[in-house]
Formats: sequence, structure tokens, C-alpha cells
Amino acid sequence: MRKYVLKRILLMLLLIVGMTFIVFASLYIAPGDPAAMVAGAGATEEDIERVRESLGLNESFFTQYVIYLKKLLTLDLGTSFTTKQPILDEIMVRLPNTLNLACAAMILSVIVGIPCGSFPPSKKTSSRTTCSRLPPLSVFQSRTSGSEQCSSTFSPCFSNGCPPAE
Repeated sequence: MRKYVLKRILLMLLLIVGMTFIVFASLYIAPGDPAAMVAGAGATEEDIERVRESLGLNESFFTQYVIYLKKLLTLDLGTSFTTKQPILDEIMVRLPNTLNLACAAMILSVIVGIPCGSFPPSKKTSSRTTCSRLPPLSVFQSRTSGSEQCSSTFSPCFSNGCPPAE
């Protein structure tokens, strides 16, 4: 049993390192210069180079990744560029509402899912079976439509195609 638990913990750690690597690599290869974005539109080349140096963007990919992991392990998530507050503080302010929403969603899914899943269909095409499939399908459809709505709304922003702010 101990060997099994140890194996599962090692696999979990490997998965976490792999996921952080994928996220970091995705952000690293994303188009655009983060230093130029932080410095602003009217920044000179010296300003951009100063920002690049202060953020550690002059380091190699693996050096940046190791620094990222160290800061992640110590919960040093940095400072928000917009609010100039520590990001961990920003997360902690929003965490109670996020947990309330997650708990409400779980309770609703249990209330809807258990009756729909345990309702035994007597026939494949009976009206009872069709009616028991409607609530889960409607929730799934609303989630799909919502994600399509968000992606169609925000996708121009991710490709630097946002309209200028008025």
C-alpha cells in the first residue's frame, strides 16, 4: 500500500511540473513582447530594455522557468500591473465569492444530476427517458453557448485586434 501511495504522489508531482511547464512554455512562445506591453505605447527602446531587465526576461527559457517555479512554490505570484497590488491579495479578496459560486454549482448539479441519472429508463425512446435527459443537456448546451459567446467576444483581444478604448 505504501508503494502505491508513493507512486501516486510522484505521478502527481510529475503532472504538476508538466502542467506548469506547458503553461509557462505557452506564455513564453505567445506572440508579442511582454516588456513592450508593460512599458506602454510611447516607450523608448531603453525603457523596454529596462522593463525586460526588471522582469527577468533577458534570462534563458529554463532559467526563467526555474525562477517561475521557485516563486510559485513560495506563493510569490508577483504584483498586478493594473492595480499595483500583490496578486495573492487580489486572489484572496475574490476567493470567498468564487468558493460560494463553486459550492452552489455543485449543489445544483447534485440536485439535478442524481435524479436524472438514477431515473431508470424502461424504454430507450420513452417520453420519461427523453424528459430525464433534458435538464443535463440544457445545462451542457448553456455552458457551450456561454463559452462560445466568451470566445467570440474576447478572441480579438488576444490577437491584438481589440478596438481602441474610447
